[in-house]
Amino acid sequence: MVRFVNCIRKRDDILQSEFRDLWHAEAFDKLIGRIASVTEAVRSEKFLTLQVEANLVLKQDRGMADPFDGMVEYYWDNAASLMEIYTTEEAQAALKEMTEYQKKFVDFAHSAGFFTEG
Repeated sequence: MVRFVNCIRKRDDILQSEFRDLWHAEAFDKLIGRIASVTEAVRSEKFLTLQVEANLVLKQDRGMADPFDGMVEYYWDNAASLMEIYTTEEAQAALKEMTEYQKKFVDFAHSAGFFTEG
């Protein structure tokens, strides 16, 4: 199983409530679904970080950085053709649309994206 993990930080110039509204928007869910479909992902998920005291305690006790505000993940059983799919017009159009949507609330410079296996 190959997984793409996108750890997202919100832009500093928007309120947490604005971030959460855009995160929970149907448009965002549709874009995640579209990318999953176009890239032939077997599963996609999104996670929103809880605003709980435990996160602050972990940060202080362990000297950790602030948690990401959310995560989006895509899963593939076999990603051998993923780079080929990634370069298609359909995939590029979907990714461009996602980037444009996320510009409203994502701090790209302080977010992270990477592939894992497991």
